[in-house]
Amino acid sequence: MATSSFHTRPAEIVAVSCLLAALGASLTLVRCADDRAGSDEPPQLPKLSLEGVSESVQDEIMGALNAAKADSASAEASGHLGMLLQAHLRFAEARQCFERAVFIAPDSHRWIYYLAAVQSSAGEFLGAAKSYERAVAIDPAYIPARLGRARALLETGDAEGALAAYGALLASGEARASALYGSGRALMALGKLSQALDQLEEACRLFPRFGAAHYALSQAYQAVGRGREAQLHLDLYGLSPTVSPPVDDPLLMAVRELSGGFEHMRRGVELTAADRLVEAEAEFLQAIEDPTVALGGRSNLILVYTRMNRFEEAERQYHRAIALDSSSEDVYFNFGVALALQGRNVEAARAFETAAEINPLNDETQLNLAYVRELLGDLSDAESGYRSILKQNPSHPGANFRLGRLVLHRGDTAEAIILFQASLTSGGEHDLQALYGLATAQAIAGKLDEAVRTAGHALDLAKSEGREDLETLIGRDLRTWSEAKVR
Repeated sequence: MATSSFHTRPAEIVAVSCLLAALGASLTLVRCADDRAGSDEPPQLPKLSLEGVSESVQDEIMGALNAAKADSASAEASGHLGMLLQAHLRFAEARQCFERAVFIAPDSHRWIYYLAAVQSSAGEFLGAAKSYERAVAIDPAYIPARLGRARALLETGDAEGALAAYGALLASGEARASALYGSGRALMALGKLSQALDQLEEACRLFPRFGAAHYALSQAYQAVGRGREAQLHLDLYGLSPTVSPPVDDPLLMAVRELSGGFEHMRRGVELTAADRLVEAEAEFLQAIEDPTVALGGRSNLILVYTRMNRFEEAERQYHRAIALDSSSEDVYFNFGVALALQGRNVEAARAFETAAEINPLNDETQLNLAYVRELLGDLSDAESGYRSILKQNPSHPGANFRLGRLVLHRGDTAEAIILFQASLTSGGEHDLQALYGLATAQAIAGKLDEAVRTAGHALDLAKSEGREDLETLIGRDLRTWSEAKVR
């Protein structure tokens, strides 16, 4: 059974939602730096609420807080507390620490850069642009600060300023793929689509797995009416949505090293998206040592081991994951994929059913469950599952395609044609098979002219994708239908 028959997904980083919820509450603690202008007193250290943070991390943060209070004149002590809070996504509280560190050491590039970074992470791009500008003035050779300033300008709506900032980076030859991507976005904001296309295309050529650049390029192609290219780059974005060109940023790396399992999770997800599975495995194995992200790490290991065909290890991780939390949708979903790919379809159906009970609104869970039922011969239940998805999401490409195959099998060519066409309209991973199915339905319905045209498109796509198996089948049927048409 081909892996592509089932939809897979990495688990979310467990506990991030809790931290972000706490972050929302802590935003009220932030005061604008301008409100303190002229004050002789440094900003106060934050009042910490550490709900959702593991005990070991709480102890580390409280130790740093006590050290900062004990050495109130030390930028290093306040800054270190800020770095710990930043590492654990407490951006508002980290900002207060960095503002204090900057007040104490106003010429420190390090603390100004960290202040800019947390402002940017919290969506405070006006403040971030100003902070990045100060950091660049102190150390213009630090490329991450220049990239950060350009992005902050773009996010505030200053597309002209951003374009100039990215242009300066391009002229220096530094971080070229990232600068081209930002420049392309700025040009799009200014309505200069032809130039934007040039920049974004080059960014994708320089770094082929640059997810965000493929997404922006898809939008640019869509804006100029080039739908096929738009869909191609949207598909490429889907293959590596979080992957971006590496930029040497030792300051940010120092923060990430304080985040424990979170950083290992981040790297593991990126490596999985890049299909670097051995490296991803190593990151997730380190992540599970951190109780805060152990569940997410084990869920992702199920996915990684499944893709490596190491099914016994995937099952071991499943049992350890449900011992931590028996209500994780992602754990059951990923294990269901592992079971289905081994042909253990009865068990896979149970896993997907459990995931669907936890979250009935997830279309991909429902799609996999319906497909497993189809493999088990429960065609009525499978059809009901596909139709249930389409009732909520009529354009779902996978449900349209799979339901199209079912109804074609029972001889309903009229509905099959509609479903295959809907699958192709919304785009999906089954486009080649949907084209072949559509051509077959058209031929059975006696629409030989349409069948020949559709089969021709399918044959071209099979050749471009290197699918020799389907190329042979489609070519055979195309000859048969062409001969029948001329009789």
